[in-house]
Amino acid sequence: MTEEQQQLDHPLSGLSDDEARAFHSAFMRSFRDFSALALLAHALLWSWRPWFQ
Repeated sequence: MTEEQQQLDHPLSGLSDDEARAFHSAFMRSFRDFSALALLAHALLWSWRPWFQ
């Protein structure tokens, strides 16, 4: 690894800016998908057996 490349890496994670952006993008996409799936599951459950009524 070159000295220039080491300077671009984050001291805690060791990721470069491009790697950090790719990780963040994948994380946000998976979080969005998980949240949508959870919302759908709760809506279906509510339509089947509503709670707090």
